[in-house]
Amino acid sequence: MTDLVTVVIPTYNRPTFVLRAIRSALNQTYAAVEIVVVSDGPDAATAAAVRSLSSPNVLFVELPQKEGAAAARNFGINKARGRWIALLDDDDEWMPSKVEEQMQVAVQHAVHVPIVACQAFVNRGISQVVWPTRPPREGEDLGEYIFCRSGIRQGAGLVTTSMLLASKELFLQIPFDPSVKRHQDTDWILRATTTGKGRLLWIWKPLLLFNLEVGRPSISRSMTAAPSLQWAKGNPLLTKKAYGYFLATQVAPRIRLRGNVRLTLSVVHDFLTKSFVSLRTIFMFLAFLFTSPRVRYWLLKKV
Repeated sequence: MTDLVTVVIPTYNRPTFVLRAIRSALNQTYAAVEIVVVSDGPDAATAAAVRSLSSPNVLFVELPQKEGAAAARNFGINKARGRWIALLDDDDEWMPSKVEEQMQVAVQHAVHVPIVACQAFVNRGISQVVWPTRPPREGEDLGEYIFCRSGIRQGAGLVTTSMLLASKELFLQIPFDPSVKRHQDTDWILRATTTGKGRLLWIWKPLLLFNLEVGRPSISRSMTAAPSLQWAKGNPLLTKKAYGYFLATQVAPRIRLRGNVRLTLSVVHDFLTKSFVSLRTIFMFLAFLFTSPRVRYWLLKKV
């Protein structure tokens, strides 16, 4: 008997995007799929759009008030009938064979708690690339894999929610943390592979279209440092090396120097005293701190 896979899609006020995501889930070659769309608060437009599909495989539910994407995912996971959960953000799309290929790995691999990921076509708005560019090395710390870059280019290591398929049991054991406003995907995968004893397995093939379009408003892409600092400061999931690269590449670019002297000095102090400092991280920290978003956007088009 084929195991049922529940696709959980959190959304809010983006009916056009979520319909595109749902259709990519409905078009999977794996037959036993149900889709739970969770609106992060009342949203009449999205409710009408989803129900217009009239598909018995699509369930639409709403949170009574906005609580964030983490709470919406947890709610959808609890509603799931499937033994397996595949996560899909409302602005992303899957290739037709994604679930089928991931399920083959999940049920055939001799791993007690598998978490199956894949590469992604990453739409940056100005270009399309394939990330991650390499799998984690044997014994490599996962936080270091995600955050430690060899240069200014990103994408060598990437784990994002729309890549992931794992058991409902694991998601119930290790739920998403609603207090985490940014880096929810990284926070979950690091906790799941440590306290949850999950093992990350890769299909080295792009089975996801990850729409990381430059300029689209969201908490994860906003130019404010606070959510990143709140997650990373004192976080035992990050090694000193990962923390140094995190401050350089995730926090420094979001600091506006004018009017933020105290914040800047605090971050510089943490970078110098609480992280593993190298010439490379110093260069990245200063480069991201002292270049404007406009300059970084120009460089992004060049690389």
